[in-house]
Amino acid sequence: MRAPMSWLRNRVALPDGITGRELAEALIRAGLEVETVEQFGGGVGPLVVGRVVDFVDQPQKNGKAIRWCHLDVGAAHAPDKPPAPVEGRDVPDGVRGIICGAHNFAVGDLVVVGLPGTVLAGGFTLTSRKTYGHLSDGMLCSFEEVGAEDELGIGTDHNGIIVLPTESGLVPGDDPSAYLGLGDEVLDINVSPDMAYCMSIRGLAREAAQALGVPFTDVVDRAVPAPVADGYPVVLDDEACSLFVALTVTGVDETAPSPRWMQQRLTMAGMRPISLPVDITNYVMLEVGQPLHAYDASKLSGPIRVRKASAGETIVTLDDVQRTLSADDLLITDDSGPIGIAGVMGGATTECDAATTGIVIEAAAFDPSTISRSMRRHGLPSEASKRFERGTDPAAAYAAAHLVARYLVELGGGVLSGAETVAGGVPAMPRQTVRAELASEILGVEVPAERVASIFRAGGIEVSGEADGVLDVLPPTWRRDLRDPYDYVEEVGRKVGFDAIPSVL
Repeated sequence: MRAPMSWLRNRVALPDGITGRELAEALIRAGLEVETVEQFGGGVGPLVVGRVVDFVDQPQKNGKAIRWCHLDVGAAHAPDKPPAPVEGRDVPDGVRGIICGAHNFAVGDLVVVGLPGTVLAGGFTLTSRKTYGHLSDGMLCSFEEVGAEDELGIGTDHNGIIVLPTESGLVPGDDPSAYLGLGDEVLDINVSPDMAYCMSIRGLAREAAQALGVPFTDVVDRAVPAPVADGYPVVLDDEACSLFVALTVTGVDETAPSPRWMQQRLTMAGMRPISLPVDITNYVMLEVGQPLHAYDASKLSGPIRVRKASAGETIVTLDDVQRTLSADDLLITDDSGPIGIAGVMGGATTECDAATTGIVIEAAAFDPSTISRSMRRHGLPSEASKRFERGTDPAAAYAAAHLVARYLVELGGGVLSGAETVAGGVPAMPRQTVRAELASEILGVEVPAERVASIFRAGGIEVSGEADGVLDVLPPTWRRDLRDPYDYVEEVGRKVGFDAIPSVL
């Protein structure tokens, strides 16, 4: 799980000035394995904002056309000598001349410029050079991949020059690094199976808050309601699906782009921006830990049904591969047949595309072992299946679906239907009794009963019965790993800090 510091700050009040390495040390003491702390676009720069003054398209013998551009990069970065004019027009003072092969910008646009001396991803340093009959005094930066890396090392996989919106507040000569997210620290964390809830910004933020003793704000802001069948019809025919939430959003502009901040966070987290509906479902999955799926409502036929496959059934998944199903596979189907391997990958027949305007949002809870077997059988270790096989928080599914719907409304101009479907419910968690002294006995370090209870409560565990020294505990829905008293002892050990437990012969 890759967690940008800027994203974590949305959910936890990290102390001012704390570095990624300092946060990593706190999380390591709490039992998480932080493998690396990286800088997003580290080593790139310096960069400046430029305004396109004018340009001319010049056809070349190879059939392509280059642009000879004049750019205002601010007085502080004006060249010693003015560039050659464009088609005899006067050259304004303080501009630089740059050759560019892209055509996705216009006069007056704000762009990102690398001047001579700028270091690009991979350590390449820009210089002024003669090319296409002009002295190109820098470079207009893009997200387009160059060889194995993009120019700035921030890989949003967009073709063409970076055009900055006017609402960014940037002017020629400014440094755009902060706006682009360059320098943001990203923690790469190897999440062990017993801490599945940390496969999300929500879970990591909660751990960081407890480790540092600072406030945490939960993104899950609504509980799963009682079953209701007013929205798109859903039938659960197998107990491997305990909950299925379906919301419908109509009037979505599928051509609407994902906002820059969303693309940036997805990229830092290791995912590639694709389209608005896909980016939204991926973004919410990373933040909440709940995988989601978006169906094109116009391609659905009859009720959505969750059932086991019949031996020999086939499905064409989103990767355009036809797969033969096993009787042990859990399917999402409609009247046309299979439309998804539950928790693993959706089907191509109901995929959202450029003509999609109506979307049915799925947020479900599946049996981890069922998903794990299907994932391995078909060789499809998707981001969704990685989370489902470890166990997701079923109580977060409803809030996650509504968060997707909210983004589709705000960013895609959609309208959320008031009719929704909630099939099934949230399974009850196992209640336990734990002696307050057990943690001290097993860990070999004194942990007062009051601190044991406070550690539990800070982690979302309900605690009662402290007076007699036996704690009645109920784990939160995201802690499937808390099954016996010794699991609770491990929780105390992690939060006390394993480094605080002495070695005694």
